[in-house]
Amino acid sequence: MNYNDLHIGKNIEFLISISKHKKFEIAEMLGISRQQLRLIEKSEDVSTGMLKKIAFVLNIEIIDFVCDFDSLELKYNPNNQQNKENKEDSTTNPKILEIQLEAYKNENALMKELLKTKDELIKLLTQKK
Repeated sequence: MNYNDLHIGKNIEFLISISKHKKFEIAEMLGISRQQLRLIEKSEDVSTGMLKKIAFVLNIEIIDFVCDFDSLELKYNPNNQQNKENKEDSTTNPKILEIQLEAYKNENALMKELLKTKDELIKLLTQKK
């Protein structure tokens, strides 16, 4: 998967849809309006701070935001027969492990880009002084 094609908002929307909470409750727990939550769900770029908050509220791993959508459905779809049979043993499922590895790789690539951008911003700010 090319991490440039990642649509984080789509993953957020899916993860919220399978949550036990209603959208207005999630927005309230995040300290934002329902309209702001809807904008986040439509966004391709969400701040890491907000991702941490959403992950905490939904009780999920932050890495789930950088999985491809099909992997998320495989991991969380309650109708998936394999997930029903192996709920406690999902950490040893080779497909799940492969998905998690790919997500970690994507997260690593995103973090490298973030650090690069941060370094460039620091250079710009220090040059202007």
